[in-house]
Amino acid sequence: MFSTRPARPRELTGNQADEYAAEHLVEDEVDPIAWTVTYHCPDTGRRWLRDSPDAHLQGGGAPWMRQLDELGEAIEVPGVDPFG
Repeated sequence: MFSTRPARPRELTGNQADEYAAEHLVEDEVDPIAWTVTYHCPDTGRRWLRDSPDAHLQGGGAPWMRQLDELGEAIEVPGVDPFG
């Protein structure tokens, strides 16, 4: 089980990504062409992007979730909190 407060992950993959989304996030938009899903956290308001970087594999491969900044861009710098 995950907690949105202490750890504040910026990036999750595989089963962790799916579990975190199911337990903590609200689905906002699904793009079946690009294989992406955007979410938001009801506790923090932060937005997340789930995509499948290995979309050429059956089922899209392992999911990859990244936190988005205020402009909707994926946060790429580990350990940097653009909100705090």
